[in-house]
Amino acid sequence: MRKADIPKEIEQTLASLHGLKRQKAPIGFYERLNQRLSFVEKKQQSWMKRLQLGVAAMLLMSLLNGYLYLTNTTTSQEAVDISDFNEAYFDTVSLIDYDDE
Repeated sequence: MRKADIPKEIEQTLASLHGLKRQKAPIGFYERLNQRLSFVEKKQQSWMKRLQLGVAAMLLMSLLNGYLYLTNTTTSQEAVDISDFNEAYFDTVSLIDYDDE
């Protein structure tokens, strides 16, 4: 079909619709349609509720994490003496007398 034929085809299609009458919907059609649409709406609301709960849980966990991080009992100002570590772990072991056998 060429581009010149497209407007002609559109006009023929629209002209064929002039003789048609509007059909009536079957009894109860709109009630069933509204019921189906309300089901879709409820489903979307449940996903939104889950999303809101997930975001709230992540926010609560991040606030708890930040609080625990800021109130940590060990601070960088407390220096650990290396001699305490040496006495606790290396004075009880003799590395010179170690034998592979």
